[in-house]
Amino acid sequence: RLARPVLERAGFAPQEITVIVRAIAAHRRGEPEGGLLGRFLCRADDLARPCAFCAARSDCYKVEHMETAREVLIY
Repeated sequence: RLARPVLERAGFAPQEITVIVRAIAAHRRGEPEGGLLGRFLCRADDLARPCAFCAARSDCYKVEHMETAREVLIY
């Protein structure tokens, strides 16, 4: 819903928009075979979460699988 208009305004071609929107949708649904772009989106999403400092760590179902829960990433 949100990505398509942003991508259109950014000048992406219709074919590129279709690929990107499908990858986003596959990532949001948790599809393991979401394609290469979907896998990169999933990895980027996981790495963008500062789990090491999260107040909800003890209640999080994903914390044991998150790299950012074990180490702090410095960019």
